Amino acid sequence: MNSIFCNEKISSIELFDLTRKINIYFSLLIIIIGIAGNSLAVLVFIRKKFRRHSFSIYLLCLCISDGVFLLTHFYEDTLRTFIDVYLNDQTRSFDKECLQHKKLHLTNITIKHSFLRLINITDRFDVSCRMVNYLRYFLRFVSAYLILVFTIQRTIAIYWPFLESRLKSSKYAWFMISIITLIGIMINKWVPFFFGLTKDIHDPTISYCDINKEFSSAYFLLTIFYVTLTMMVPIFTIVVCNTLIIVFILLTRTKRENLMNLKSLKVNGENSISTVPSQSSFRSNRVTLYIVNKKSNTLATLRKIKERGIKKKKTLIELIVLKITHHNFGKVFPGQFRMAEPSFQPTWLRYD
Repeated sequence: MNSIFCNEKISSIELFDLTRKINIYFSLLIIIIGIAGNSLAVLVFIRKKFRRHSFSIYLLCLCISDGVFLLTHFYEDTLRTFIDVYLNDQTRSFDKECLQHKKLHLTNITIKHSFLRLINITDRFDVSCRMVNYLRYFLRFVSAYLILVFTIQRTIAIYWPFLESRLKSSKYAWFMISIITLIGIMINKWVPFFFGLTKDIHDPTISYCDINKEFSSAYFLLTIFYVTLTMMVPIFTIVVCNTLIIVFILLTRTKRENLMNLKSLKVNGENSISTVPSQSSFRSNRVTLYIVNKKSNTLATLRKIKERGIKKKKTLIELIVLKITHHNFGKVFPGQFRMAEPSFQPTWLRYD
């Protein structure tokens, strides 16, 4: 029974060790590519012609934030995991009896003198332990809200372009970045007080950076708050903004296609549909078209109105003719008539 328990324990530790090795190499690959890519992006956005635009400033700060975050992730996670897997004794938590039941594929010695241990400042000094973790939390917050502000401003630029013209200046961008930075500093000021160096219970000569046990319950609650504020709120807002952008693009595409179809129509051989105002709503029951009569130099407004009791193919049309002269552009000559079967009937004008 003891041998079965030992074999299961060793197998689980070996599987966990394998997953950590995979995590190390994938993390190293992401860190190398990420730091290289962000460094090149910084060299591009730092040019004078890019620093005049708010979007370029947001992207510049985002690249710096992400690059520093990847560096802190290397010190806080990847390097420490590599040292624990390859330089620490992985069998120190096993009983001696268990080690006799199965051949191990784990590191069974501790290498104390290594260059990697020398540069592992996270586990060597208490101050660096606290500051590295603080930087990770702070940079996560900054990166998330830089993307959020960038997305919100892009949505404003599409729906309210005149308002966006006030927000695209470099001064406004630096103002928003300063606000995000100050809020990030204040919200994450609890992090340094919760972390510290802890001795390994199996090998007192090994110390590592971890949460202080007396703050474990408070840390759990603060982590929920932090995840909600840094991940859930930005992700939800970004999804909503991108959905609004997609809806606007689809509606614009539909209106453009409808306008192209209308331009190809002819009315009575001499009238051609010239333009559809952007204020027209294709979801309403009332659609306004503008028709130009080239011979008489008049502008007509054609309105299709939904009316109950009229058969499907019948259309009620209200025609208003505006006489265009050099002295008076607003004189109206109203006239109404009813057409049972109009000579032209685009698909989108039909009311079903």
